[in-house]
Amino acid sequence: MANDRGSAYNAPDPCSESLEKMTKRLTSDLRARIRRLTHHTPFSQEWVDMTDTLQHLASVALMEEKDSNKKDGSIWERDELCVRYIIEEGKINMLLRIMNEYKVFHYTVLKEGTSRDEDMKIRMKLFEQSLGILLKCAFTAVEALQTLDITHLIEHISMVIRHVVETAFEFAPGDYTVQEILVVNYLELVIRKIENLNEELVMRQLEQNDIVPLVLQHYELLACKLDREAHVPYVFFLGLLMDTETYQTHRNRYISTPDDKRRLLMLEAKVKEIMAISHENRRALRSLNDNIIRCK
Repeated sequence: MANDRGSAYNAPDPCSESLEKMTKRLTSDLRARIRRLTHHTPFSQEWVDMTDTLQHLASVALMEEKDSNKKDGSIWERDELCVRYIIEEGKINMLLRIMNEYKVFHYTVLKEGTSRDEDMKIRMKLFEQSLGILLKCAFTAVEALQTLDITHLIEHISMVIRHVVETAFEFAPGDYTVQEILVVNYLELVIRKIENLNEELVMRQLEQNDIVPLVLQHYELLACKLDREAHVPYVFFLGLLMDTETYQTHRNRYISTPDDKRRLLMLEAKVKEIMAISHENRRALRSLNDNIIRCK
């Protein structure tokens, strides 16, 4: 009887075994979906079909980001398989390229006034939202940024922000998943990891593409429509940028005109509000606060 009891205690748990098999199947499916991602001509049937895959991957990436207990460290130390597989499968630059190509087509459609049926409009919005979220989640990993074509990313951001400031861009309050808003988050994520990137390259591209003046114009146009949390990426992008050695050595290359300085002053109240939250914020935003005072 003792042997029977021992055998019972050592018997495998069928539920546990099923859970393990299910986990392996789901992770295998996730990697397979990422591997199938490829370039398709915008608005082709293959491009439309890919929207479903992007929507699924974006939802997984968001869920994993929310549930991850470890926010720092390498992507291999974090419980975020979707981003990890994107990096391992070498898809990050391809995702950026298809987003950039889509926005070029999108702006051409808007300029030409080409009409699209409602189903295609829904697909277009879903494509942009899903891919935009997926890129944002990926950019939280320094490994993704280290393999990314930073020049292409900053050129893409410049194109998108220029569209906002040069056209009558209609921002629906609360809709923060369009590229016209998300690109500021991309800038914040890049500047947070600048110590692990090529600072000279990043800062040179920011300067050559007039990113700081454009961000200030972008903020001036949209600030009154932004939710409280949506102001944060602007503040930390500018604050961490101004804390770099490159900026402190060549300040006038980034903020030079009276309009730049006037727009920077618009951030004063929001900067003080965020600095008051914690000592860490005060330290991170000290250079930005000093520059605001200097502009008075």
